[in-house]
Amino acid sequence: MSRGIGRRTRIVFLCLVLHVYQYLAKDFSLEVDDPIHALVNQNVSLKCLIVEKIPEEWNNDNFGVQWKIKSKDKMEEILYTFNAGAINNKREGASISQDAVKIKNASLSLPNIQFKEEGDYTCVVYNTPWKSEKTFKVTVSSFPAVTLTPEDLKILLGNEKSLECKVSGFYPEKIEIAWKKSKDGKVTAVSSDHVCTGAPVINSDQTFSITSSLRLQPSLEDNGNVYQCEVMHRTFKAPLVFESRLSIEESQSSGSLIAGIVIPVLILLVITAVSLYFMRFKAVSPKVTEFNIPGPIKHKDKATISSVVSGFRPDVIDVILKLKRRSQDCIDIFKWHNRKPITSKKSDNSYEIIPINGTVDQDPHCSFKAMITKMEKHSDGTFSIICTVSVTPDIDMDAGAELVLEVQHSAVTIRKSVTITVIGVKPRIHKVIVPPVVIHNELVALTCPINGFKPRPAAITWHKKEVNGKEKEVLRLEPDGKLVVEKNREGKKPKYSHGISEMEYEEDSTHDVISILTFVPTIQDDNKASYICKVYHVATEITQETKETIYVKAAPKLDAIQLSPDVPQSESLLTLSCRVHSYFPQATLEIVWYLEGKRVEKGTKIGDVIKANDGLFYCTSFFKMIPTWRDVGKVFTCEVRHESIAEPRTVEWKLDELVSVPVVTDIKSDPPLPEIGKPMTLSCVVKDYYPKDCTIAWVQGFERTDDGMETDEPEFDEERRVYSRKTQRTFIPTMEDYGSEYTVEIVHQGITQRPPKNVFVMKFKGVPTVGDIIKGTDVVDYGQPVTLSCDVTGFLPKEIQAEWLHNGKKVHNNAIKLSGPDENGFYSLRSIYQLTPTARDFNKDVIFSVKHQTLKKAVIKEAYISLSAKPPIVSDLIIEPQTPEIRRNLRMSLTIEDYSPEEIKVEWYRYKGSFEKKPVTTCTVAENGLFRGKSVLEFIPKATDQGGPIRCEVMHPVTKEMKEKSFVLFLKDCPVLSEINCHPKFPKLGEQATLTCNISKFKPKDIQVVWFNNKTKIQSGVNTSEPKCHDDGYYYLTTELTTTAEGKGDKYVLQVSHQLLDEPMRKEYVMGLNKTTEDSQIKCLQKNPKAGEELTLECTFKGLKESAEIIWHNNGLLLDAETWVNKPSRDPPGIISTLTLTPAESETKCEIVCEASDCYLPVGDHKLTLYLC
Repeated sequence: MSRGIGRRTRIVFLCLVLHVYQYLAKDFSLEVDDPIHALVNQNVSLKCLIVEKIPEEWNNDNFGVQWKIKSKDKMEEILYTFNAGAINNKREGASISQDAVKIKNASLSLPNIQFKEEGDYTCVVYNTPWKSEKTFKVTVSSFPAVTLTPEDLKILLGNEKSLECKVSGFYPEKIEIAWKKSKDGKVTAVSSDHVCTGAPVINSDQTFSITSSLRLQPSLEDNGNVYQCEVMHRTFKAPLVFESRLSIEESQSSGSLIAGIVIPVLILLVITAVSLYFMRFKAVSPKVTEFNIPGPIKHKDKATISSVVSGFRPDVIDVILKLKRRSQDCIDIFKWHNRKPITSKKSDNSYEIIPINGTVDQDPHCSFKAMITKMEKHSDGTFSIICTVSVTPDIDMDAGAELVLEVQHSAVTIRKSVTITVIGVKPRIHKVIVPPVVIHNELVALTCPINGFKPRPAAITWHKKEVNGKEKEVLRLEPDGKLVVEKNREGKKPKYSHGISEMEYEEDSTHDVISILTFVPTIQDDNKASYICKVYHVATEITQETKETIYVKAAPKLDAIQLSPDVPQSESLLTLSCRVHSYFPQATLEIVWYLEGKRVEKGTKIGDVIKANDGLFYCTSFFKMIPTWRDVGKVFTCEVRHESIAEPRTVEWKLDELVSVPVVTDIKSDPPLPEIGKPMTLSCVVKDYYPKDCTIAWVQGFERTDDGMETDEPEFDEERRVYSRKTQRTFIPTMEDYGSEYTVEIVHQGITQRPPKNVFVMKFKGVPTVGDIIKGTDVVDYGQPVTLSCDVTGFLPKEIQAEWLHNGKKVHNNAIKLSGPDENGFYSLRSIYQLTPTARDFNKDVIFSVKHQTLKKAVIKEAYISLSAKPPIVSDLIIEPQTPEIRRNLRMSLTIEDYSPEEIKVEWYRYKGSFEKKPVTTCTVAENGLFRGKSVLEFIPKATDQGGPIRCEVMHPVTKEMKEKSFVLFLKDCPVLSEINCHPKFPKLGEQATLTCNISKFKPKDIQVVWFNNKTKIQSGVNTSEPKCHDDGYYYLTTELTTTAEGKGDKYVLQVSHQLLDEPMRKEYVMGLNKTTEDSQIKCLQKNPKAGEELTLECTFKGLKESAEIIWHNNGLLLDAETWVNKPSRDPPGIISTLTLTPAESETKCEIVCEASDCYLPVGDHKLTLYLC
């Protein structure tokens, strides 16, 4: 994949991270120094001044500076951030002067600068909304130290010596060394045949050193030559030159001229012969340097190492490069066999293989490529070569690999080896990217960019930290690509899913990964929760993490506008309501009403805000108004604004039609007081209605009547825009019409109505009219007097019979007041009845009856006495005598008070069933008007009643209330047996167990205690203490039975005999077994349980019913029931309980306990100790 694609992806990363920071760019000018040349360990100031075009609105409170660096082979990194006084410094010692900031100086000080900090620096200055930036280069170098030895070179004529030029402590590696000679002002270059320059060697402080030698065998003509070592490095503006002057010395002997000539000649001949032997015939062993490896090599980074083989003769030599990887055999990856004369030759391309005798076997995995990059013959007859290895290591294959260089020469065989250290590059993790708005129940994606690491194997884990601080892992992507997602205990699809986008750059094999966690958030589970993305890089063993808190919002939803009433009515109150629901948070909701686009505030109101179980809020907004016909066609709008939505949401309703409800005037009679057999007319006006269509009918009682009906055409009121019409009915009444109700029925806009207040009741001249019974108070209560009255009017003749009936009986304490005759000659009366209601009047009626000669039958009126039901108040039990004795009559009683109605049920119970004799229960009405009763039960207690409970239940069916009273019966001098206890509570099969029972409060002392097992008397293992008399005058003892648990359900019986007992007393105990080792097991499904990771444990109970109850504990704490699931097991029959548990990262051990119990027998518990990694 091309580097261009990688750059585009990096831009996408940057856009994702900074998508919320969009600036309206208005550049101002920055002044920087470009480039800046610094020496290592110096204190450097990176200049960045704000000049020209500074906006007038500049505000120092919004001033921010960001310094970034892009060093070699690395992505751009943020080095230092200054934002309105807040500092984020990622480089130790870096600083910006706050005083300088005030004068628009954003220069950055970097103390003790290092080689790795060389690169492109960017100064970004912003003052929202303005921004400007500048990039410049910074180089970091080390000044070389140069020495030329000797400074004055003296050579005896005919001898040979060397000049050595050493250059050390320089950086970067690139350097040039040239040799020149000068005489009489003329400077010439020295032949390269006499120069030997080694390869640069890296020092411990990351600087380099190099040595160059010049061999000299001068003649007399060379006397006075000046030799120069010229060094060129980027730290020099001009080459640095060091000089050494040559002096030739002749022999100082004072012999004769002949001797002076002959002797040197002879010596020269001897030296020549010897030199010829050493130079041409004697073998010289090669010298082999160590590989100049620069240190640890990054995975898939290219590095070049070399070894110099020099000073050997003859030139027949073999070079073999061997590679030994971990857990692999050693292989030859390069062989060079030289059999031809060596002439000086240097490869122009470091990857070129020089044609030579022999074979080249490269590394099959292509991590190592070897070559001979330089061959040279020297004037002294020796030879040198440079073996160069290009290394592109793979951390999985080549870490710890051993590279062996074997040089075979006739004089010696030499081996040099080096171990390759390969390291990974740790990932850079960026801030988790969260969408600006996270919506409840809508899919959201959290994005975590991870950049610039190698090799690829890395584990990505997402954690969720709850508001309460509890943290759990929700998803994990293993280095091998396996995805582990948190299980959903309800069997539904997992909540979380994962997506990943990644690429590898061919240039440097680094990886960029985007991890995307997707899920559907909810208010209850995710609001204010923090999501943490952790990446563990396998090669570097480094874990990095980034965290972001999400705030979940729910966008409000609007229902359609509702009307009350459903049909808008003119000149009547109209309520428009809009239900706004499913929103969060509550505080930022705003509801506004508009009428024809204009905001309305009067008449608007928001009802109670309700929070539902899902954490969302609900409310209803109301707008009340009184519409007129002028409002027809207008549009009403409800608008909702909330922080979860960018634009307001609205719902509209248009008033298409306005209805005016018909109004009916009072019905008038002509004549006002009708007579039987004579015509009469009833009339009324239906008015103020719209639209026009309106149907009118006359109704007598519940039946419509059409005879004698006349209705006028509707009349329209232009000003009020309503209709009205008159209707009447003419007919001849009969006695059967007496008391009938007459009204009109109107059908308008599909709605049928009968105005309840516009009713005419038929009354005839001289016939009595009986009104409704009137109660003197709205609230009727027991024992409180109430006055009932009823009026009878318009009767003639005067004689009339009026009476009250209460519970079917005639009442005599009523008062009648007669009046009349009136102006029409008719009489009236008022009858009054004073009533004090009691519980016997519950759900009863009071009747008022009127008889008169004009009536064919009596007129009856009824009044319902509304009384509420009252539950009983029950006293404590009364025992007589207070100290019961065996075989002596015992009387028990209790009172039942203040209840209504009378129906009540009283039941008495003893320890073993009910009583043979029935209780006597009586009931009367008390002074407060409520019932009061008493229940009495007498019986003769037996030995089996000792220590047993006696209980009385009082049930009131109408109020459905039950009251209970009880006591424990202790008979004088009779033994009292405690419950039998077992230790241990759940013995294992075959384990010894002890049953204990305490016997107390008996006398005389003599008593017999016997134990039975399944009806068989137990002879051994019984230990019964001697009875001891306590301060209360009674005897006490303890009896124990030590036995062996032989089976589940074994029944043990303790039988006690005493002279006061007419029959022995018995206590029973059913043995329960601990089934941990017998029938059940608990196990962890993970082989190596780890703290902080989800564990699954299973516990099996054989033979246990589905109705059994199972609970789990961890380290003594009861676990939440939602963490385990029980399901039936078929083979073997029983129950399997599965627990899902995530121990805290700080836990090292879990004490797991699973307990089971059923309705009849205890089952026991199971234990497992987990030691966590």
